[in-house]
Amino acid sequence: GSSTKRELSAVDIPSLRYLRAPTPTAIDPRTKRLKLLPNLVELLFTYAFTKRLYNGEWEEDRKGAGSVVFTVSDVLDKSAVLPSMGAAIRKGLENAERVAGVTHAFAVEAVRDTARMLFYHTLSLRALADFQCFLETLAEELREDRRQQRLNLQKRQQQQQQQQARRIENPQTVKSAAKGEADNCIDNEKDELPKTTAKG
Repeated sequence: GSSTKRELSAVDIPSLRYLRAPTPTAIDPRTKRLKLLPNLVELLFTYAFTKRLYNGEWEEDRKGAGSVVFTVSDVLDKSAVLPSMGAAIRKGLENAERVAGVTHAFAVEAVRDTARMLFYHTLSLRALADFQCFLETLAEELREDRRQQRLNLQKRQQQQQQQQARRIENPQTVKSAAKGEADNCIDNEKDELPKTTAKG
């Protein structure tokens, strides 16, 4: 597959608790309920694939794993409403193979993992709870990164303002410092000149 590394921000991270079908086509005309089972399948496939890719330790590189999650899942990345379980699996496989280094055979193993989770409802519930916890922690980590970036920027700006204020208040000190640096350069150049000895 091709590399799909992407930068995420906290606003990209939805909560599984609040995922909603955005279009009327997601309503089953017979039951009048949301047809979200295909979306559930796609989320479970995304979970299984990413956990398998990181050998179950996606916390070690949460941002990298998050990038994979949003590459594979159109439900999370694009608020997609998938028409069928078959479409969910096909789209998941297609997206998974865009991740660098992933083969079709590797992605198919995640389909088998997904089938097992669907067969055992307890596994599905645990997976979704773990997935939600991962997304919430990722969002908080990205928010903290953003806060730290703002603090670092403010600190640099304050330092620049302080330096500029010192130059304005003490122009003579700045000139003396510049002259001192120039004198040091001249002395260093003299020291580096080849020395000659007088012949008697």
